[in-house]
Amino acid sequence: MQVPSPQDFILSCSIENFRGIRGRLDISFADPRGNKPLSQIIIGDNGSGKSSIVDALEFCLRGRLSRRSTGGRKRKREVSNVTISAPPAVSVNLSQQREVRRGGGTQTRLTGELYQQGLMVDRFHLCPVVIRRQHIESFWEVPAEQRQEFFFDYLREDFDLISNPTQIAELEHLIEALEEPLNSARREYAKAANCALGKLPEAPSTLRSVHKRNMALLDGAKQRAAAKPSDRLTKRDRIALERNRAEAEASFDRLVTIAERRSASQGQLRVARDSPGTDLSRVSSLLRDISQSVTNDFAAISTLDWVAGVELSVGEGTDFSIMVTTHKGRSVEPTQVLSEAALDLLALLILTEMQIACSKLGQSPVIIFDDVFQSVDTVNRTRTLDYLSKRLKGWQIFIVLHDRLMRDLVANTFRRNNVAFQARELVRENSTESPRLRNDLGTAIDRLNQSVEARASALTMCSAAGVALEEMLNALSVSLQTSVTRRREDRYTLGDLWPGVNRVLRKELEEPAASAADRVDQYLVLRNLAGAHYNKWAQSVAAQEALDFSVAIQALHKITFCQLCLSPLSRFRAISGSKSMFAFPCKCSAEEPA
Repeated sequence: MQVPSPQDFILSCSIENFRGIRGRLDISFADPRGNKPLSQIIIGDNGSGKSSIVDALEFCLRGRLSRRSTGGRKRKREVSNVTISAPPAVSVNLSQQREVRRGGGTQTRLTGELYQQGLMVDRFHLCPVVIRRQHIESFWEVPAEQRQEFFFDYLREDFDLISNPTQIAELEHLIEALEEPLNSARREYAKAANCALGKLPEAPSTLRSVHKRNMALLDGAKQRAAAKPSDRLTKRDRIALERNRAEAEASFDRLVTIAERRSASQGQLRVARDSPGTDLSRVSSLLRDISQSVTNDFAAISTLDWVAGVELSVGEGTDFSIMVTTHKGRSVEPTQVLSEAALDLLALLILTEMQIACSKLGQSPVIIFDDVFQSVDTVNRTRTLDYLSKRLKGWQIFIVLHDRLMRDLVANTFRRNNVAFQARELVRENSTESPRLRNDLGTAIDRLNQSVEARASALTMCSAAGVALEEMLNALSVSLQTSVTRRREDRYTLGDLWPGVNRVLRKELEEPAASAADRVDQYLVLRNLAGAHYNKWAQSVAAQEALDFSVAIQALHKITFCQLCLSPLSRFRAISGSKSMFAFPCKCSAEEPA
């Protein structure tokens, strides 16, 4: 398949009357100039509307919401806001100077090229853009003989393709006709192999494993019986001696032939009913291709040193089995030996590698993880985030979550790996109002910015400015390698940290750093007077003084921190000589911060 070039990223979206969003919500996913797509961290409480934003993006780009589930069953999801009669509409502005829209009809104010139902936006048509938590949790519920259907919404050109009613009728008739021969073959084999009929599985791949075990038991019984005197043979030994192995093998061949034909027909019927247009041969090829990558991923992240590899085996029809191999050469099903957390991790890696494989065929490198890292074991969270940040280098990554500790882990991981990102918080005042996005108040500078924007009281602004300055100095004193007098247990205060940082800013850096430092130094007394301790004189601080102090801190922050990933200005030694150089360690600050 020819790979479309160049690829698209998401710069912004507008959402109208879609699910939990009433009215219109405009969201930018780009830098302040609006031309550089950024990865996103979106945090919000349960019920705040995070899924509405995620669903809106997928609805606009793919024409429907991803429905991966057991057997590929359909799960209808309402896209309209039930509190208003206006139709839902979503438009997405993409990086290749195009805007696409879906829904709304003539009633919407949104613009963009209109995509009708069933048609997908090119470069987003090969796989879903969203990996959801329920996808991870339901992955192992799908039987091996149906597991390829889990990927029924991959590699589809058009959702409008209509199933052939004649083909469906023929498949239904064939499956019904095979029912009695299959039951007869099962009874015949159970008798020949001396095994319980009720314990015979239906999946052909599992049948082979059971047959291999049965034949080993039969051979062992024969060997033990042959070594005993004839008058001491047990009833089981007599049955084993009388059983003809050739008869057991022949009955198994008949059984597995019928079972494979019926399983393949069932898979074809499900595909014809639920997922017309999906090319299972291409899906099978992708699944085979990612086997080694999944092994490498799992080995790099998991702490299970006894796991040697992961084998993805694709059979006929919709059969897709997964086995874990040990260093001793044994192959076992993951559900038999892995913990629930390890199974979730493996499912996440398989789905992620499928998206990477699709990107090589022309899918745009955009991926949305909707609350999936809550399913990853605590031991592996940091390792998983770090690995995927590197594995998805150059991608636009959306991570949607509700846990604030996870928010901090993701942000720190993005900074370490030079991923340019925005962090926002989704808030909803009450159940009847639409949510709104605001800058995530996870850092002190965020809270200061909000305080200034709201023109809070003088005492509130001074307090926020003082805390923000302390947070900045904790990072800058390390990155600028300033001198600090040692304290017991290294518990430093603002008075310990500011002199060293101030000295570097004023004497070793060029303007405007020196002027910004002077400005902060001028108002620093307000931190102690009104921002850190109670005293009656604090009541006399003028609102303008507090605002000037806050603005001085904001100005210093813009000079000394990357405004995209918050990496602090750092000292580096020049290649030749002992002169210091100062620069941001991240790549997203290659241009002057806005």
